[in-house]
Amino acid sequence: MLESIEAKYLFWAIALGCLGSISLPMGSLLGLKWKPTPKIIAALISFGGGALIAALSVELVAPRAMHVADAAPAEHAGAVNHLLVLLLGALGGGGYLSCSRVQIEFCS
Repeated sequence: MLESIEAKYLFWAIALGCLGSISLPMGSLLGLKWKPTPKIIAALISFGGGALIAALSVELVAPRAMHVADAAPAEHAGAVNHLLVLLLGALGGGGYLSCSRVQIEFCS
């Protein structure tokens, strides 16, 4: 039983590793043959940036939220403070981006 489970995970690890590693040569070949418009390039770059930000935010927020949920009463205040600082940083970044967009729109 244990050997079949390990073989299944080994197969999935190899398959996902191959799938992930083949994307670089496929992308370079596609880039040599196909010249996308600037609008398509911008859409691909923004999608990739959004995916990276989403992955980073999940990695930062989820452990902190779990720490708040599992914290002992004595540690609860400190855990909540850390989560609030993280949320205030996100709000501050959003405010900065909003102000920057307003400045670009009206001052250019």
